[in-house]
Amino acid sequence: MRKLSFLIFNTIGFLNNRSALVLHRRNSVKLLPWVLVLLMLITVAGCEKNEDDPDGAELTTTELLERGWENFEQSEFETALEDFQTVTSRDASIVDAWNGAGWSSGRITGGLANALVYFNRALELDEIKYDALGGLAFAIYQDSQFDPVKMQTAIDKANLLLGAKPLWRFLHKQTLDFMDLKLMIAAAHYGLNEFDQSFNIVKENFNTSFEADLSTPAGRRELLEEIERLRLIYG
Repeated sequence: MRKLSFLIFNTIGFLNNRSALVLHRRNSVKLLPWVLVLLMLITVAGCEKNEDDPDGAELTTTELLERGWENFEQSEFETALEDFQTVTSRDASIVDAWNGAGWSSGRITGGLANALVYFNRALELDEIKYDALGGLAFAIYQDSQFDPVKMQTAIDKANLLLGAKPLWRFLHKQTLDFMDLKLMIAAAHYGLNEFDQSFNIVKENFNTSFEADLSTPAGRRELLEEIERLRLIYG
């Protein structure tokens, strides 16, 4: 009888332990998906923190510079400017960062004044930085507001670039090139009332069949209309 009682007691104990083990395993299985979800959330949160880093703290200056130009080429000009400014704050000797800041600022409303500063800074560091020289010529012309001194300066900068690199093409926008510079020069000459020079540029480089009597207001208006027509094509 004592053996039977002992056997029954041990059997009950074994069953209780087995039930507890099964229950533990079931609870563990139920908890497993939640543990996995928690781990995924922690991982995603960590990734988002890196991606949302506004200063690109984990990127090198070279990587930031590349990202800036990628943003510029995708017309994300404000984001590009932030990248270029971060590079210049880390190393003010990187010419292409000032160049990029100039082009980006020039495409942002109200950023033209800063663009002029950035382009000039780039050229102070490297006077043969052709993209910066081209950007400066365009920026000065856009800023001229028919100021004769500024328009002449824009012409001079553009001619300086064309003299050094006749077939210049902007590295980060292949549709912007020496033809756009020549058209800008023609427009600036027109703004300076130098109609003959403006006419010659248009006829020699863009439309060999174009004719206008520049001695008359109608002829000068025809020249202006031709420049505007060409701007829609090349601008």
